[in-house]
Amino acid sequence: MIFNRTKYNKMNTMRHNTGKMLALLFMTVAYSVQAQQDPTYSLFMYNGLAINPAVAGSAETLSATALYRKQWAGIKGAPETLTLNVDAPFWNKRVGLGLSVINDKIGVMQNLNINALYAYRIRFETGTLSMGIQAGMNKFSADYSSVVTNPQNTTDNSFTENTNHTVFNFGSGFYYYSEKFYAGISCPHFINQQLDGIKDTNGEQAHQYRHYFLTAGYVFDAGEMFKIKPSTLVKIAEGAPLQVDINSNFWYDEKIGLGFSYRTNDSFTTSLQFQIDKFRIGYAYDLIVSSFKRYATGNNEIMVRFELAEKHKRVLTPRYF
Repeated sequence: MIFNRTKYNKMNTMRHNTGKMLALLFMTVAYSVQAQQDPTYSLFMYNGLAINPAVAGSAETLSATALYRKQWAGIKGAPETLTLNVDAPFWNKRVGLGLSVINDKIGVMQNLNINALYAYRIRFETGTLSMGIQAGMNKFSADYSSVVTNPQNTTDNSFTENTNHTVFNFGSGFYYYSEKFYAGISCPHFINQQLDGIKDTNGEQAHQYRHYFLTAGYVFDAGEMFKIKPSTLVKIAEGAPLQVDINSNFWYDEKIGLGFSYRTNDSFTTSLQFQIDKFRIGYAYDLIVSSFKRYATGNNEIMVRFELAEKHKRVLTPRYF
């Protein structure tokens, strides 16, 4: 998200409650503008396509995932992320193709990200190595004219000019997975594109910033009906602190899953998932433990995943991640 310091300084003096709330949101986001522009996911282990193009086709069947995340419950204009991913294997399942659409919004600011994904997979006796690339566009926009700056709702000249800017980018990733293990590394966009007409927190020209994601997970058998699935996500963003998600999911009969996570310096997460025929439905709630807990109660995330093939028709064992 993009933050304009001039507009923030003016917003910080507002007396209207809506203006104060938006100012608080923008102030909080300002710290992350320099680097952490990509959205955060609590159910990342089931939403790999959003951060790594090499995941395309790894479900061995047509797969579609819809995910909605609402942060900072109770705060008007809080971040909202809608993600839609579709992928499938082709050409004797050596190639995976996919499409990812992410709409990330906070306050009057919005980032629409659309990418086409390609992955080529090499099978080994112990697992599969997938190499992926993606290319697409980011449309950044800010509807400053919608900001209410005072109780009289009169026009403030600082909020009459809206911003729209589109940039193109590409990224790449590697993903290795076997029956019960996976690991990946990715960089969704390589180029630090300049965002013309948009300023950062220092009043300087804003840019996109590279993000690097490291993921890994494993499945442990805990009897005939139970499985334990620990996983982790490491997020590295230029100019921002390292962020680590540590997660463990406990599954009963491959139908009901209960998960617990910790995100460094941010939150604890509890999640619940259900596997119903071809659908996986998940919900996650983040309990904020950072200093921002004074202003918000938590984050909510809902996921629905669909996979076309029946379990017994898959090339690999049932999808654990």
